[in-house]
Amino acid sequence: MQLSASQARPLDTIRVSEAVGTVLVWDGEGREYARLKSDGQVEFQVSGTLGTHHVVLTTGTGRIRERAAIRVNCETSVESSDETWSRLFGMLKWNLFKGREAKIVPFEGRPHRLFSDWLRDHCYIMRGKKYFDASVRDAVELFGRTQAEDGMVYDFIMPKTPQSTGPLRRFRNPGHVRRSDDPGYFLQRVPVEADVEYLYVDTLHQAWKAIGDTAWMTRWLDSAVRAMDYCRASDIR
Repeated sequence: MQLSASQARPLDTIRVSEAVGTVLVWDGEGREYARLKSDGQVEFQVSGTLGTHHVVLTTGTGRIRERAAIRVNCETSVESSDETWSRLFGMLKWNLFKGREAKIVPFEGRPHRLFSDWLRDHCYIMRGKKYFDASVRDAVELFGRTQAEDGMVYDFIMPKTPQSTGPLRRFRNPGHVRRSDDPGYFLQRVPVEADVEYLYVDTLHQAWKAIGDTAWMTRWLDSAVRAMDYCRASDIR
């Protein structure tokens, strides 16, 4: 059994030759997505989950005759006969990543990978970066775990430095600052901002659309509801 490629992207066509029997194909999570009778050569379209896809040739009695594997991966791209769109995509991607490396924020014993230490900026940056970077859960988990009892969500998390503590001196509203158990980090809510809870819920929604993990998203729904209830009911919002 010969495969036309050992690496592929989703929707690529793979040709299987020198194969007499039944060809079965499993995706990266072990789910069968193709079962083809072959008199010598067949083709299938790569589908399912990324990872190592297994191709097996069996006899009429179901005995495995041969095995092969294809490494399936992909990245977001734009390919067009009009190079204008390809060049535009390259410019936008360069602008999205230039000087905007993700921040690793330690909080309560766990590192969190954020596109910005401000939830607002993270939310808007994620609209583009979710197509290139899979670490979209961390902001939801950090700002969700630190959510106030009344549903309020903090604006940002920062290391405590002379440059970052200006808001600590300007805004002294009770309950608007939370210090981390990790030395030097703190969270704060800017009192005049009224849309942070919406941004938190939008971040959850965008993350769910990017990764499709409904079970993970469901775990944060109660937090999202409390955030929106706070946003609508708070006297200062």
